[in-house]
Amino acid sequence: MGMHVKHTKAELQQANYTLVLGGGGVTGIAWMTGVLRGLEEKGLNLEQFDKLIGTSAGATLAAQITSGVKVEDF
Repeated sequence: MGMHVKHTKAELQQANYTLVLGGGGVTGIAWMTGVLRGLEEKGLNLEQFDKLIGTSAGATLAAQITSGVKVEDF
């Protein structure tokens, strides 16, 4: 049985959101770019994250996102 936790609107507004991206070289960049574009198409704003963390290729994408580069420009 799963556990469901309810949060108040105030708690959700104070929450910290972190995006974690992995490695994978050129293939990883291509895969993560597709995933990020899909998330944006579903309404997720990548600028809402308080922290972006990445390893290798993910660090490259995280740096581009925090620099204001749009996913469509990757």
